[in-house]
Amino acid sequence: MSDIGTAGAPGRAPREDFRTPLKRARGLGSGKTGTGHWWWQRVTAVLLVLLVPWLVGLYITAAYWFTSSTSFANPAVAIARSLTNTFSGIRPADLPGFIAAELGGAVAALLLMNWLLRGGGGAAAIKEARS
Repeated sequence: MSDIGTAGAPGRAPREDFRTPLKRARGLGSGKTGTGHWWWQRVTAVLLVLLVPWLVGLYITAAYWFTSSTSFANPAVAIARSLTNTFSGIRPADLPGFIAAELGGAVAALLLMNWLLRGGGGAAAIKEARS
């Protein structure tokens, strides 16, 4: 095998490493060479530089606008947020419903975890299974 791809690049993998065994046998080069590949790498890099900040902004906006109950999982936070007059706050009249939903979710999570873990027998069963 030749080291065509390593000229002037110490420590770089030889060009053959990027080819499949069948392509090596046929003597075909990698699809990751040439002007077309170089051009599309530049185009995608520029598009990513332009799109990533926009997509991050969309994600933050969606999290803010479409989840008006952000950070209400704690009843103390829900009470504090009901005392503010902001877009992301809640009306004091709706506070009992939020707290009831939080407590209902906690009870549902407790019941689900008890159901999922009931056959395990706890740490003692795990210790016995290992010995």
